[in-house]
Amino acid sequence: MSSSLVDTYSLSSIETNSLLLSNVRTIVKFYIWPLLVLFGLIGNCLSILVLTRRRLIRTSTNNYLTILAAFDSCYLIFTLLLNIGSHPRFIQYPFTGTFVYLLRPLADFSSNTATWLIVCFTLERTLAVAKPIYAKRTCSVRRSRHLICTLLIICFLITLPRFFEKSLLRDNNNAERNFNRTGMNSYSKQPEFLSNLHLLYLVFICIVIVWIPLLLLCICNSILIWYVFKGENLILFF
Repeated sequence: MSSSLVDTYSLSSIETNSLLLSNVRTIVKFYIWPLLVLFGLIGNCLSILVLTRRRLIRTSTNNYLTILAAFDSCYLIFTLLLNIGSHPRFIQYPFTGTFVYLLRPLADFSSNTATWLIVCFTLERTLAVAKPIYAKRTCSVRRSRHLICTLLIICFLITLPRFFEKSLLRDNNNAERNFNRTGMNSYSKQPEFLSNLHLLYLVFICIVIVWIPLLLLCICNSILIWYVFKGENLILFF
């Protein structure tokens, strides 16, 4: 008797938590996130308008910030469209599966590129503070453009396998419509080599996109903070 009461209570608790989680996801995805996207797009558009003015002196910093604002805007738009595509009202349309299949890797590409643009910009600022004479020779507008182009190619190649993680599946159960939906490729049914390769890729992404940028940003910002305190102490000394 007590066991059945515990099981009933557990099932009720799981259903309550699932309902709460579903409601929170709905509020965040379809109410809060569109507002954040709106504010982000307004800020990025204003940044691009200011940074691309002809009267403004062109610097490598302007290039980094302009491209960063553009890719940040792309990420906001792609994620908003992905949220819309996951809504029950739109998920029934035939093109939604193809839409989501294409947008998810593009959103990852935008996010990865924006991450490394922040790293490059921070490295340049750290070099300008620590070695100003050397930075003046090396951190030119032309070199920053070459570095940005190289970074775009590398991030695209890193993100390219994401297009093959999922595949489009045609659902022919509906007699009136043929639905396209995305399904995760089952690597457990693939040869062990492919399964290990996919696992290695996930670890590689985690290191290259998360941990290395985080480590570099922490080191560079620590150096910048140290130079700021050092400059303040020199001013107080004199």
